[in-house]
Amino acid sequence: MSSNTNFATFNPSSSQAGNGAIGSAYNDLDKGNTEFYVSNDSSGMAINIATPSSGGKWYCEFYLSGSVGNYAYVGYYPIRETPEVKEQWVPSGNTTWVDSGIVSVHSMGRYFYTDNQYTDSGATSFTAGDVISIALDLDNGATYFAKNGTYMNSGNPASGSSKTGAAPVEGSYSKQYLLAVGSAGSNGHTWTINSGQDSTFNGALSAGGNTDANGFGDFKYTVPSGYLSLCSANVPVNTNQDPSQDTPPNNSFETVAYSGNGSTQSISSLNFQPDTIWIKNRDQTDAWCVQDDINGVGKIKAMDSAAPYASETNGITAFNSNGFSLGNNHRVNASGEDYVAYCFKESQEAGLDMFAYTGVGDGTTVVSHNLGETPKMVWIFLVSGSNTDTMVYIDTPDMGTSYGIFPSLNNARQATSYVAATSSSNITVGSSANATGRGYFAMLWAEREGFSRYDQYEGNGNSYGPFVYTGFRPRFLWIKRVDSSGGWHVFDTGRNTFNPVNTYLLFDTTGADDGPYASNTIDFLSNGFKIRNSANGLNANGSKYIFGAWGDVPFKFNNAF
Repeated sequence: MSSNTNFATFNPSSSQAGNGAIGSAYNDLDKGNTEFYVSNDSSGMAINIATPSSGGKWYCEFYLSGSVGNYAYVGYYPIRETPEVKEQWVPSGNTTWVDSGIVSVHSMGRYFYTDNQYTDSGATSFTAGDVISIALDLDNGATYFAKNGTYMNSGNPASGSSKTGAAPVEGSYSKQYLLAVGSAGSNGHTWTINSGQDSTFNGALSAGGNTDANGFGDFKYTVPSGYLSLCSANVPVNTNQDPSQDTPPNNSFETVAYSGNGSTQSISSLNFQPDTIWIKNRDQTDAWCVQDDINGVGKIKAMDSAAPYASETNGITAFNSNGFSLGNNHRVNASGEDYVAYCFKESQEAGLDMFAYTGVGDGTTVVSHNLGETPKMVWIFLVSGSNTDTMVYIDTPDMGTSYGIFPSLNNARQATSYVAATSSSNITVGSSANATGRGYFAMLWAEREGFSRYDQYEGNGNSYGPFVYTGFRPRFLWIKRVDSSGGWHVFDTGRNTFNPVNTYLLFDTTGADDGPYASNTIDFLSNGFKIRNSANGLNANGSKYIFGAWGDVPFKFNNAF
C-alpha cells in the first residue's frame, strides 16, 4: 500500500437517513469515516472521491456486518443526480435514483436499476460477514458486483466491450459517479469501506494484500486487470492546474481582496497576467466593473446592467504580468473602501476563450472559437448598440440550448435559444445575440479536472442542504436558481477565509456585501461545497440551481497546497 496517498472514505456531507429524512446519518460514522452504521430504514451514505470525468475502471470493497434485512445495498449515483443519497427502494416506487446508467445490488439478491426497474436474474444474495466488491468499467459502460471475490452472474470485469456477466443497466453511462451504500428498508447493520486502505476492514477479516493496477491499495480480493482504487494518487488533475508540477490553479484564476486608496495603485499578487477581471465594491452601492484586454482598458461593462460597454479611463488602466493597475474610479479604487476582484487567464489550458463579434441580423449565425473543445458555458456581453442583457448558456439538464439566463436580472430562465448549438470549433448564436450591427463579446468556458466546474444541483429545502461535488476546494462560486426568480449569489474565500462562507454579493444588483448571514451559509470543502441553509435563493425544495466554480486546491491534494 502506498504511504503517500489518501483512500476514499464515507462522506459525512452526503448522507440521507430515516425514510427520506435528510441529514443525521453522519452521526452514524465511525473509525475515520470508514464505517457507516445504518440506524434508520432507508439510510444511505456516499463516498468522498468521485470517478473522474475521463472515465476509467474503478474497484472498491464493502464489508457488511450486524443485523441484515433484504434491502442492504451497494451501488452508485451520478454526482449531479441528487446532492444527497436518497432511498432506493424500487418496489415501493419512491426511488430517486432514476438516471440512466446506474444499478445497485441488494442483499435479497436483486438488482435495482434505471426507471424503477429490478430483476433477480444474475444477482446473488448476501448477508453479514460478506464482502461485496464493485468493479465499475466506465470505458465500456459496465458494472460488476462480486460476493467474497466471486463475481455475480459469472461476470468478467476484464471482458471489455463484451461486458460478460455485467449487471443490468438501461441507457448511457455518464463518467462521474459516487459509490454509495445503505439500506432501502432495514436497519441495524454496518457497512465498512475498503477503497484500498485496509483489507482487514478494521480487523474484522484476515488481510488480503492485493493491489490495484498502479500498485496502490491493500484489498481483500484480487483487483481485476486494469482497475484502479479510488484514491488521491489515482485521481487525475489537469496538468496545467497541478500544484505538484508547479502549475497550481492560481496560475489561471485568482480571487483578490484589496482596499482602495482614491488615487492610483497596482495589485501585484497574481501568478499570471489576467485577461479579464470582474471587480465589485464591497462597501458601497456601486456597479460591477467587468474589463478585458480585448475591448481594452478604456472600456468597462457593468455586470448588473443591460447597457453596453462604456468608456472609462480610470478603471483598470493596465493588465500587468503579475496583476493589474487601477485609476481612481470609485467602482474600483475609492479611498478606504474594500473590493474583491475575480481574475481570469485566457488560454486553452485554463479552459477560457474570449472574442468579439458583430451581429448580422439574419436569424442564427455561426461564430468560430479557439477553445479547442465544445464549451460547457458561454457568456455573451453587449459591447455596442441598444441595451441588451448579458446572456448565459450552460450545458446542464435544465438549461442547455433551449434556455438562456441573464446575470443582470434575477429572473428565472427564459425559453429562448441564445446559443442554439455548440461544437469544438464554433457556436451558433440565436437572433437575440445577433442583432444587426451590434457588437458582442463572448467568453467560452470548458471544465478542467480539479480546477473548474459548471453544472447544476437540486435543492432540498432543508438546513442540511445539498452537498455538491466539484473535485476541488472552491475559491470562487456563483449560484443561480433557474426555475424561479432569485439572485445571482457570489461567494469566495478572498472575503471569507474560513467556514462558514456566509458573506455574498449579487451579480444582478449594485449592492455592497450582504452578510454574514446564517440564512445564507455555505461550507467550502476540499471536494466541493455544502449548502447549510434553506433559503429559496440557494436551496428551495426541488428547485434547480446552476453554478460556476473555480478552485484553488484540487481534491487530489486535499489542502496541502
